[in-house]
Amino acid sequence: MRYIKENQTGSSIKNLCTWLFQLCVIADAIIGFDPRLYIVSKGCMLAFFIVMLFNIIWNLDLKIGSAFVLPVLFMLVTVASCMWADYPNATILKLTTQVQLYVLFFFTYALFTNETIDVRKYFDALYIAGIGMTLFALYRYGLTGIIKGMNEGKRIGRMITNENVFGMVFSKAAIVAFFYYLRSKKAQIRLIHIFLIIIFTFFAFSSGSKKAFLMILAGIFGINILENGIKKSWKTIMVSVLIILCIFLILQLPVFSTMNERIMGFFTGEKDKSELQRTKMIDLSLQLFYEKPILGHGFNNFGTITGLGAYSHNNMTEVLVSTGLIGFILFYFPYVNILKWGWKNGVMKKDYVVILFLILSVIYLIFGYGMVEYYDKEYWMFLGVMVACVDNEKIMRKEEGINASLQTIPC
Repeated sequence: MRYIKENQTGSSIKNLCTWLFQLCVIADAIIGFDPRLYIVSKGCMLAFFIVMLFNIIWNLDLKIGSAFVLPVLFMLVTVASCMWADYPNATILKLTTQVQLYVLFFFTYALFTNETIDVRKYFDALYIAGIGMTLFALYRYGLTGIIKGMNEGKRIGRMITNENVFGMVFSKAAIVAFFYYLRSKKAQIRLIHIFLIIIFTFFAFSSGSKKAFLMILAGIFGINILENGIKKSWKTIMVSVLIILCIFLILQLPVFSTMNERIMGFFTGEKDKSELQRTKMIDLSLQLFYEKPILGHGFNNFGTITGLGAYSHNNMTEVLVSTGLIGFILFYFPYVNILKWGWKNGVMKKDYVVILFLILSVIYLIFGYGMVEYYDKEYWMFLGVMVACVDNEKIMRKEEGINASLQTIPC
């Protein structure tokens, strides 16, 4: 995979766009759910929109590929669903925010289809977000407050955002830090990555989020498997056993009692109150889907129809209820292109940056079971980067084919 075009540094306006994109990722992760500071996150997004629009107009450099089409069709279906929605007002009310996420996706895509932009900037932003969230958590709680709360069996994160979101910010940062640790050759840098992995993992566990816990395991194991390959499976097994043993011992500490109870409940099949509620929501979603399987009941209608006033806490069923099978196919089929691209360029060609993208794509796909992603700002930024990566390869091949054809034309 080509990250930066040779002998080209990129203009200052493109660099500014990249910095603003990173700021959007970081601000959304840290203060995106804080009612008092949310306006700052919105301001970062608006600044990104304005500068990207100026960049497109100024440079006349907008490339669109075929992988871009399906997400756009899904967006059109959600907007059009207000015409057949059971409660059109609920759809229109949510669309005022959702359209902003679609614009964010478009500008993210437009930024990263430019071959002078290094896609690793996205991972850097996730890493910095973990560091920023650490500092913000220490500011809000204080270290003694965090440890005291954990000893009392409280989940940390509520003073900043939802506990699951809080934990997953650190999970993503830990996965990226582990990836950078494997790729770093300097001992001092590797030690810094190890230190931050420990910090990120501690805060992820402090949230008591099973999603955060499983995300770290899935990310680290996935990177190990793809890194070592089948021929060195013994190495993967050894590392996996060592990690599991370390985590098991850590969870025995009194400070992690809440996380330990939730994880043990997960493996024993015991469901807590939130899981029982989520199961009920999934059952209701499937019933609604069977009523209108083709087009669904309309975007953002689940909460109004059921009287729960909230989404279904499962991305797959939320999409099915909102937009039916048509919307479901349009939303999830892009993953076919993403996973195929990731396997070809990451696993087969050993492009380690693509491997990390592949791992995160699988995580988003699997963890949609317990969270609704398509209302999430960070998800649409991630999707924008991923779809741009898929299309970059197609656009590059097309341009090379055109250039080759022109060279054969006699002067």
